[in-house]
Amino acid sequence: MSNQRTIEVSIFNGYFSSKILTDITYSDKQGVTVSNVTLPLLFSRLSLKILSIDIDSHGTDSINCTISFHFLNAETVTLVVSGNRSLPLPLSPNWSHGITETLEWKTNVHQSQTGAEQRVAMRLTPRRIFEFQTLIHKHERRQIENILFQNYLSSFSLPIYSDIALLDREIKPGDKTIYLSTIGRDYHIGGNLTVIDGSNTIVGNIESIKSSSITLSEPIYTAVLKGAKVFPIKSAKLTEPPKIIRRTDELATAELRFLIVEKNDINVNVELPIYNNFYVLEQEPDWSDDVHVSYESMRREIDNQTGIVYYSDSASRVFITQSHEFLINGRNKQLELRALFYALRGRQKPIFVPSFSNDCKLVDDATSEILDIEQNNMTETDFGGQFLRILLSGNRILYREIVNVKSNNKGGLRLLLNKKVAFMRQEVIKISIMRLCRLNDDKVVWEHLTDADGTARVNVTFREVRYELE
Repeated sequence: MSNQRTIEVSIFNGYFSSKILTDITYSDKQGVTVSNVTLPLLFSRLSLKILSIDIDSHGTDSINCTISFHFLNAETVTLVVSGNRSLPLPLSPNWSHGITETLEWKTNVHQSQTGAEQRVAMRLTPRRIFEFQTLIHKHERRQIENILFQNYLSSFSLPIYSDIALLDREIKPGDKTIYLSTIGRDYHIGGNLTVIDGSNTIVGNIESIKSSSITLSEPIYTAVLKGAKVFPIKSAKLTEPPKIIRRTDELATAELRFLIVEKNDINVNVELPIYNNFYVLEQEPDWSDDVHVSYESMRREIDNQTGIVYYSDSASRVFITQSHEFLINGRNKQLELRALFYALRGRQKPIFVPSFSNDCKLVDDATSEILDIEQNNMTETDFGGQFLRILLSGNRILYREIVNVKSNNKGGLRLLLNKKVAFMRQEVIKISIMRLCRLNDDKVVWEHLTDADGTARVNVTFREVRYELE
């Protein structure tokens, strides 16, 4: 909870005689109070009374209070109130530096001598870390510095700034439903949101969600104009002390790093083609940045410092690693990419990754399972090139497996595919080698250059796995 809450509880007298509530005690009050009771309180036979319990927003992070209702000549009734508090943090990020979001999975990778892997996901959902800089001035600087100093170890209500939405309608006092676009934004039932209208900040608990509106569990008693900013908020803790630089006596910058301490899950399907039961990556890298390719092996060096150095490789092959930078625009595209990373679960799940380069130059029209290409030194023992991604005009894409590689009588190579193809040579835009890969790291760094309606950059590295042993 991020603001003061009132909950209602019902107590039913199931006796055929009246009972009197004589006292209410608390195991540890922690800002929890039964508010609308005047003792002693008479419960008529077979009667129901509704009591209000107020929970203050100030206090310890964790709430665990047992309320005991003591009745004359009847058993004591107990109620356990538990939950967590988080402090509102009235900050705005400095978008000239962007916001960095890090998704961290944890995967145990057990690798055999042949390069086969067993990958065990230790987290079903990732940890989320947000880093950003904020500019604080005058009264805001004094307020923020004191909040951070006094509550460094506390939980904070962190707005998810990249999921900003604007109110489509004004809020009138007493309204429980607010109108905004929720598509692609991190709202969930039981979660919280904040409405910011200038210096006025309102926090509400979410009762239900529609694509264009949210109903809160309690009404809003303050009028809010159309166009006010709305953010989902998450409970978060500082992972390290904030770095504050005082530029003048009234101006400072603060660098903050927060870890979300809630479950981080999404319910979005992956919109990618599937080939041989694995997803295929279809978004080309951002070619404004270089694509880095390297080779990993299981080669071991044996050197006694006196004789000839000996090398052994139990896998007898190399594994290609390839960088891939995503430059994504728009909320839907960002949500699709996020869904993919959640499906891959860090290093656990593999995906087909094309090189997106022109690896095979076609020299003749294709009318069967055979492709004649220029000589590129691909051989039958080239275990890394069993699959092709064939991009044709009209954005037609074919996936094929290479069954065999032979030299042809034209000085080039003849590829035998697992399935027939039919296209003219001039229809081919490029033919790329495609490999089954996994992420090379459990950490995915998401650079929000703007909010999610704009642009973000994600740079990851894929590592090849042995398809035949998956």
